Amino acid sequence: MSPRSLAAHLVGKPRRWIVIGVILCLPLAWLGWHSEPPPQESRHPHAPTTNQVPPTTTTTANAEVFQKAFWKRPTDDDRILHAERREWSGEDGISRWQWFIAVQPSRQLTAYLWENNAFGLIPSTQADIQAAPQWFPKSTPELEIRRSPRGNMTLLWNREDNILYGTDDGGGFRPGTPESTAAKPDPRQNANSGRLPLGQPPIHKP
Repeated sequence: MSPRSLAAHLVGKPRRWIVIGVILCLPLAWLGWHSEPPPQESRHPHAPTTNQVPPTTTTTANAEVFQKAFWKRPTDDDRILHAERREWSGEDGISRWQWFIAVQPSRQLTAYLWENNAFGLIPSTQADIQAAPQWFPKSTPELEIRRSPRGNMTLLWNREDNILYGTDDGGGFRPGTPESTAAKPDPRQNANSGRLPLGQPPIHKP
């Protein structure tokens, strides 16, 4: 082999190994690039919207809160344990209201709220209660929950202790009127229900 050929052979050999090394490194670089985790999107959870302004008025009058909550007066068998109603007022009147109540209900009240479902509530597995008083339950493992499908009214019933908790809130003068889907009695059949007879009672002749 001539000196020129030997020199060319020695010079070309390192170049060959460099090319081979680059080819071998390409798959490793590809695997390393794909093994890196993708960049995580920054997520900032939105805090629940709550009214930070203190209410204009707060009342704990049991019967008043009960009546505005359930649109009926409590009976002697309804034992109200706690009650609170908050109202936010402005120049145009009441802009927002919110109430909480805890009551040992009578048989008539549970039939009105649970069986007849006067407010059209539906069963639920969780309750999203905001700014509740300390006496209102924070957890609901043993409570039956019903919520309004179109509003914020929520009822929680502890059957074992027979304690019914309720809450609702809304804006302005919009009341939580009953939204009953249950069949209502025919008013023609009950037109005289609870009334005294219009005529004299029959007199039985001997």
